[in-house]
Amino acid sequence: MAIYALTLTIPGGTTASNPATAKMQVPFGKLIKCIFIPDSSSNGNVGVQLWRGLKPILPRNQNAWIITDFPLVIDGVDEKIDRESNLIILKGYNSNTYDVTVQMLLDVMEEGEK
Repeated sequence: MAIYALTLTIPGGTTASNPATAKMQVPFGKLIKCIFIPDSSSNGNVGVQLWRGLKPILPRNQNAWIITDFPLVIDGVDEKIDRESNLIILKGYNSNTYDVTVQMLLDVMEEGEK
């Protein structure tokens, strides 16, 4: 398994209807676990979503957001990463007046690993 990191700085005033995004390609395989790590200044005013191409992964509902002030581990994600799309997108909104940074760690079991 390999760990991939993606960081998103969300400008203050960014809305859910026009979220900030960060993107990265990951190898084919299976997404096992995600860890969202907001900076300590989020104060419940920051929401994030994880997408694979055009498909929401976390949360599965494209209109829902993960809101947390503390590191959040989501185990058992079980999302296949295949040729359809291996583009991972972290989206975020921030209703604070200042920028907030969120880091996401992905645990990916690459194709062929056991």
